[in-house]
Amino acid sequence: VCHATMSDMGEALRGKGFFRCHKSYTVSLRHVAWIGGASVRMSNGDELPVSKHRRREFLEAFAAYAGGGIL
Repeated sequence: VCHATMSDMGEALRGKGFFRCHKSYTVSLRHVAWIGGASVRMSNGDELPVSKHRRREFLEAFAAYAGGGIL
């Protein structure tokens, strides 16, 4: 159980392989299996939205996590 806000958790996890891709979702970059136009599919098959306002930053974070070169 966690009593922190999504913003606080997003900041606490930033730079540790997690990214807040939407106002309701923070994802582990390690478990990203596929990135689509407006969503991301996780290794367990769940498809989650990526906010249009966070998409670019998400792609940059994923590229840095994966070693660069996808942008």
